[in-house]
Amino acid sequence: MTESKLEVRVPVTRSDILHPCDIAEDVAIAFGYNNLEDSISFSTSFGCLQPLNKYSDLLRLELSSTGYRECLNFTLCSIAEIGQMMNKKSHDEKAVLLSNAKTQDFQVVRTTLIPGLLKSIVSNKSNKLPFQIFEVGDVVVKSNNEVGARNIRKLAALYTDSSSSGFELIHGLLDIIMRKLAIVLNAADGYTIKESNEPTFFSGMQAEVLLGEEVIGVMGVLHPNVVNNFGWENPASVLELNIQALFEKNLKK
Repeated sequence: MTESKLEVRVPVTRSDILHPCDIAEDVAIAFGYNNLEDSISFSTSFGCLQPLNKYSDLLRLELSSTGYRECLNFTLCSIAEIGQMMNKKSHDEKAVLLSNAKTQDFQVVRTTLIPGLLKSIVSNKSNKLPFQIFEVGDVVVKSNNEVGARNIRKLAALYTDSSSSGFELIHGLLDIIMRKLAIVLNAADGYTIKESNEPTFFSGMQAEVLLGEEVIGVMGVLHPNVVNNFGWENPASVLELNIQALFEKNLKK
C-alpha cells in the first residue's frame, strides 16, 4: 500500500467483482452506509442520451424511412449459427463462449447480426414477400481490457424476394446511409468497396466496405447453403456495418 494507492487481489470465489466500483461498494458496505457523512455534490450535470445511442436512433429512423422494418433479436445464439450455418469451418475465434450454457440455442454471444435476421424471416414465412428488415445492436468480441470483452455497435439489413436477391437494393442502401452521414465515396477520407471472398456469400457477388484502410463492413448475396441452413429457400442479400467506427469518424470531424 502506498500513500494514494491500495492494491486489491480478488479471489476466484468473487465472480461479481468486475470493476473498481464494485470494490468501492464493498468498502462502503464494510464501513456502513449509515456512517457516511452527507455532503452536497460540487459538480452539476444533466441527463442525456449517450452520443452513440442517439447516433443509432437516428440511423434507425433513416432506415425505417426507406421502407425497412426493424428487428430486435437475442444477443445470444448457438455456436453453429456463427460458424457452420454461416458456411464457415469454425466459429469466430473472437467470440465469447458461455461456460455454463443451459441450452444449445444460447451458447455464445453473437459476433454478427446476420443470423438473427435470417431467423426473423424464417419465423415469418407466412407473410408476403419481399422482406426488408434491419437491426441496429451490439455484438461482443474478446478483448484485452479489464473484463476480457467489449461491445461493438453494428447495423445489418437484409432483403429477400422470390424473384430477386436484391443486391442492387442493398448496395443502394449503403449509399443512402453514407450520404446521410456525409461520408463521401473516395479512398482518401471517405469509404470504398472492395471485392471480397467470404464463404458466407455467393462468389463474385460480395464486397467489403472500407473506411480509409479499415474494413468496417461487408455486403453481398448470401450463399445458397447459408439460406438453406437457416430454413429459407429464396435468394437474399445483406449489408452489415460497424457503425461504431462510423460514429468515431464523425466525432473527429
